Amino acid sequence: MPRTKASPKKCVKSQVTNNTLLLILKGDALTIPEGCDGKPNMVKLRHPQTSSQAMFFFSADNKMVQEILSFSEDKRSWVIDDHIQSDGKVHLSTPVDPLFLVLPYLMKSAGRFEPLDQLLQDEDFPETKRLLQCISHKQLRHISDVKDVGDESYYRFNEDRAIKWLMKKSKKVCDVLKEKGIHVGPGAVSANFIRGSRYVDNDSAPAETEFLLYSYGILSEYISADLGIKLRSALNLPEASNSDAGNPRKRKLDGADGEASKRNKQDSSIEDASQIKASENKPEKVVQKKETAKDKALARAAAGTKSIASFFKKK
Repeated sequence: MPRTKASPKKCVKSQVTNNTLLLILKGDALTIPEGCDGKPNMVKLRHPQTSSQAMFFFSADNKMVQEILSFSEDKRSWVIDDHIQSDGKVHLSTPVDPLFLVLPYLMKSAGRFEPLDQLLQDEDFPETKRLLQCISHKQLRHISDVKDVGDESYYRFNEDRAIKWLMKKSKKVCDVLKEKGIHVGPGAVSANFIRGSRYVDNDSAPAETEFLLYSYGILSEYISADLGIKLRSALNLPEASNSDAGNPRKRKLDGADGEASKRNKQDSSIEDASQIKASENKPEKVVQKKETAKDKALARAAAGTKSIASFFKKK
């Protein structure tokens, strides 16, 4: 009797290698220029605002830098080919001016001239040396004083130049926001994701200050707090209110506060439920109605009479 061959079944594996992630990149980010020996790579660098570890993507020739942003929600996963990736994060790359990454190192050595390769020495983040290929001599003049000695160039942080450069950046971002018709006022996050919700005329367009404040918020994510305060003053922007404290673009809920709020809601729900249950089990008091003189007179008049139901009984 011939052997019956079982039909193949697709097997979905529940694990993948730990280095698997979902990353959305620009199309030309993976392009390797002709004659280039390098390859695109994702490395760890010091974040210019927080000085903590952050992920950045470099092109094969180290000429383009992109920041890797992560978006995650609870109880999310991805199905990749025949595998289930338990990490449901989405990683998105966005181009960043490498001058922002060099700026903290210049500020750290403010007051003295140093060569760029010496400025960018970081034992904790050795890949910082990649920035040497991203920055030109002309670009560094935007944020520093330059002294050329023979074939060597030395750089010193210049705060006035840095503020002027940041102001120009703010104006450029502001112009792009206007050109794209991006909502920057109250409810901007919701409005930008609704089709047809962008303003179409000058009457509905936000004020210039709102655009400038929003662009300032974008740039402030890549500079120190002290430099951000000076930039805000140079742009003649209003002082931040308590509701606008911190970053004007990002609103993050602190984990501890979020958990405490959740626990408070759960506790109040349990307390309400217990109160309802207790009220249901509690016997109701029978309130006896006080008999009036009229009720007593009607009772005496009805004495000795038969009930109307007695007429319908079988005889």
